[in-house]
Amino acid sequence: MRRLGIAVTAAVALMPIFVIAALIALAATHLWSASGASAGIAEPVAQVDPATLTCDGTVTFDDVTGGDQPGTNYDAVFESGGADLAERFAGQTLSANGDFDVLSGSPSPLTLQTGAANQNLNVFVNGSSQVLTGLGPLGFPNANAIGEGSFAVLFDFDQSEFGFDLVGGNGGTATVDFFGRDGTLIHTIVLTALSDQSYGFQREGGLNDIAGISIQNDDAGGIGFDNLCHDVAGVVGQPTPTPTPTTSPTSTPSPTASPTPSPTPTPVPSPAALPPTGGQPSGGSGSLPWLAAIGAFAVMSGGAWLAYQRRHAR
Repeated sequence: MRRLGIAVTAAVALMPIFVIAALIALAATHLWSASGASAGIAEPVAQVDPATLTCDGTVTFDDVTGGDQPGTNYDAVFESGGADLAERFAGQTLSANGDFDVLSGSPSPLTLQTGAANQNLNVFVNGSSQVLTGLGPLGFPNANAIGEGSFAVLFDFDQSEFGFDLVGGNGGTATVDFFGRDGTLIHTIVLTALSDQSYGFQREGGLNDIAGISIQNDDAGGIGFDNLCHDVAGVVGQPTPTPTPTTSPTSTPSPTASPTPSPTPTPVPSPAALPPTGGQPSGGSGSLPWLAAIGAFAVMSGGAWLAYQRRHAR
C-alpha cells in the first residue's frame, strides 16, 4: 500500500511536466502551421531582386537642372524621364516628425500635390550622377532638409514593376506606398536597415495597375534616389490619349417634297367675233348692204318731202 501510494504520488508529480511538454509541442505545431500558411500568401506587391526587373523606362534625373550641392530647388511639379514628380499626392495629409515629412491619408484620384515653397523637391549631383531628394520642413537649402522630405512619382502609364537606387542610407526605414490610378492603395512596404543599394518591387501576377508611388523616410541624414526603374516607359510631355471611338449618328434623310400639282387653267372662251365694221367694197356694193338700203331710203324720203314742201308753197 505504501509503495502504491509512493507510485501514485510520483505519477501525480510528473503530470505537470507532461502537460507542459504537450502544451509546448502544441504551440510549436501551431506556430509552424501559421508560418507555413503565411509563406503561402502572395503579397499584392513583393520585394524582388532588382536585377530581375525589366526597366524599359528609367528616370535618371540627368535631363533636368541639378548641379553641385545643395543643387536646384523645385517648387513645382516637374518631369524627368517621362514621369512627373512632386512632394505627395493630393488627398495625402502632410505632417512632420522632427525634420522628416510624414504622409497619411488616401489620394483620390491620383494627382500630384506640391509642397510649400522650398519644401518640395530638389536635384543635385552625387558622385557622377544626379539624384532626387525630398525637402523636409526646415526647407531648402538647409542641410537638414535635403533628403528628409517625401516624394511622389506619377507615371504616364500603369506599371507592374518598380525599382530605384538608394543613396545616403544610414540604417533607417522608408515606407513605400503603391497606388492605382484612382488613388486606391494597392500595397505598402516598409524597408528597414536602409543602405546604399538597389531595391526592386513586382506586382503579383505581373498586373499592370501601379500608377504612382510615394516614399517617406526617417533615415538619419536623409536619403536620395536615382534610376527610378519601371517596366512601361513614359513619354516626354503629356502622353497622347487614346481616343474613344464615337459612333457617328445615322443621318436622317431629308424628306422629299411632294410636288404640288399646278392647277389646270380653266379655258376662257374667246369672245364671239363682232361683225367687221369696214372693209373694201366688192362689185360696187359695200360689205353692209343693209346700211346702203337705209341710206337710199333716207335720200328718197328726203327728196319726196322736199318736193311736197315746194308744191305746198305755191
